[in-house]
Amino acid sequence: SVALPIPHAEGLPPEVIEQVRVQPGQGVSGWVAEHGEPLLIEDITRDGRFARRERSGGQQRKYTTRSLLSVPLLIGTEVVGVLNVNNKASNAVFTERDRDNLTLLASQAAVSVENARLYETLQRLAVTDPLTKLFRRNYFEEQMDAELGRSRRYRRALSVLMLDIDHFKRVNDTYGHQAGDMVLQALAGLLRRYGRKDDVIARFGGEEFCALLVETDPDGAKLAGERIREAAAAFAFDVGRAEPLKITVSVGYASFPLHGEDGNQLVARADLALYAAKHGGRDQVRGYETGLEMPQEGDSDER
Repeated sequence: SVALPIPHAEGLPPEVIEQVRVQPGQGVSGWVAEHGEPLLIEDITRDGRFARRERSGGQQRKYTTRSLLSVPLLIGTEVVGVLNVNNKASNAVFTERDRDNLTLLASQAAVSVENARLYETLQRLAVTDPLTKLFRRNYFEEQMDAELGRSRRYRRALSVLMLDIDHFKRVNDTYGHQAGDMVLQALAGLLRRYGRKDDVIARFGGEEFCALLVETDPDGAKLAGERIREAAAAFAFDVGRAEPLKITVSVGYASFPLHGEDGNQLVARADLALYAAKHGGRDQVRGYETGLEMPQEGDSDER
């Protein structure tokens, strides 16, 4: 049982629609939501279930209608909303026939509401990594293209961070894959906490994460990377053992337009900077520099 917002209403001030949340059991809508039954009120002023609010001056709020009809939007036995109507033409009283007609309309509306909810859920699952609840790589790449277009148009900086957990294989080998998953989830929480509202943070694959930093130049990217690196190093990761686990992360970054003109180039060069951080001793932040190369096969040590 959760509070019900008002997604749409005719005749109510915008601030009321935006601010009001109806608790289960509160007023007519709350009663219908709690009981899952239609409610026909012939005279509001004589029905104690209708919550009459008082203004600051102590005067009761006056209603502009006497008769009101409220029906639940039901999916099976679950109430997914409430539909209210009042102010019947010519100030007439709602009838049982009105109730039956509105109940039929509500059943059709409930199906539409449920379909919308299912679609929203499927859309969210399509772009969200199930373990970390961060975005998937495909969504990150789509947003990269869109943000690069805006950055070119308005001549704004844009940066990409690539982040990798140091010696993550040892975590899995020593504590088990379940503990490794707990580390990934906790680190994802840190990334959300230190990310800005407009940043796009995603799980790139395995123990590697990426972040799209809008309106961020190389200096800003380095600062963001250092904040994340320091936060990870200071965090105690609970993996279900007596002692919490400590980890470090390595970070690489590349920025538009200095280090690349398209998304693939920026990601590749941020990844090169990440490998430079790994091979430079880990637990550090590196920016892309001309001449950086991916280590040759056989030269790469355990990440």
